[in-house]
Amino acid sequence: MHLKRLNAPKTWDLPRKKTVFVTKSNPGKVADLSLPLDAVLRDVLGKVRTKKEVNYVLTFGEILVNGQRRKNRRYPVGFMDILTIPKLDEHYILLINPRNKLYFKKLSKKEAETRLVKLTNKTRTRQGLQLNCLDGTNLLVKKDGYSTGDTLVLHTQDNKPVDHFKLEKGATVLLYKGKHAGTVTRVENIEQDKLYFKINDQLRHTEKDYAIVIGKDKPWVNV
Repeated sequence: MHLKRLNAPKTWDLPRKKTVFVTKSNPGKVADLSLPLDAVLRDVLGKVRTKKEVNYVLTFGEILVNGQRRKNRRYPVGFMDILTIPKLDEHYILLINPRNKLYFKKLSKKEAETRLVKLTNKTRTRQGLQLNCLDGTNLLVKKDGYSTGDTLVLHTQDNKPVDHFKLEKGATVLLYKGKHAGTVTRVENIEQDKLYFKINDQLRHTEKDYAIVIGKDKPWVNV
């Protein structure tokens, strides 16, 4: 049920020798793109000091992740998830920086009203078309028009689609894997599984799967 800090994913920006163990996340999200709620509150945001304080805060429903109250300290907060502390009126989004480390960026209340999810798969069911997203979100829609790799803008409270960004030339993307992780750039071209972009006017490329669209002409949220 626990994980040695030395063996924790490299994307976890936690002190490696502070204690021997760190809380292990429940399954459900990509391990190196998520953090357990316990570590988020205690080690990353510094809102509490001990496990007892973590349990107290969660028991009374003081923490929301994507609009839902979470009371399990092992719940995984994933990449691009919105974490809210209502009593403090604080809102955060989990991002990745150029050091390939997960970190939280503070958002305004308006920015936290919507969230971005990457479409990874589509499944045809009897109820309609099911959209499967990177963070584990599944949505049923009646009409198609979505492609794998596109980004859905969802209302944080009820997961209703607000907008839709296609992965195409000219789109603004955030790279979240590979040696260019943490880079916000614009798509110059897409050829099969390769995505081309520029850094300092030099054309680079990476895997198409390493990018999430965060806007059309400009980022939907300031990342």
